[in-house]
Amino acid sequence: MDASGKLHLACFAFPQYTVNYGVQQGERWQLTVVDRGNALATDSAAMAFDRNSQLHVAFYDTAQVVHFLSGEAGGWQEQTVSISNAILTPPALQLLFDLANRPHIFYWNNAPNSVGPLVHAFRDDSGWTAESVPLNHQMIANHTAYSR
Repeated sequence: MDASGKLHLACFAFPQYTVNYGVQQGERWQLTVVDRGNALATDSAAMAFDRNSQLHVAFYDTAQVVHFLSGEAGGWQEQTVSISNAILTPPALQLLFDLANRPHIFYWNNAPNSVGPLVHAFRDDSGWTAESVPLNHQMIANHTAYSR
């Protein structure tokens, strides 16, 4: 929900494999395709508003590449976050912004060459960086929640 109370969503269309952005307009939803032909599964996207109320969407594609989109219906800018041949397991992505308005994406990657099963990717002035999040045996991998 944005500051004005409108509901927003990121969803997928099958069999087209498109990532869609939606905003509620009264009793109807206005849907716009934001990425065509790359979405992998219905639980592979996350969305969040930054501190300036700009909407962002993170998702992974059929090649298991993590993407970050910024914008709204008028135009979207895409960045590649990870091309580490990920083997992502649902629920795969969490997206949030820190107090300095930098994006952080958490995702599960079971690939042998990954930096770790739980990956924390963040963007700073030099670009995107990925690091492993240390886990203990009590964590249940596919049911972790992150808070702001």
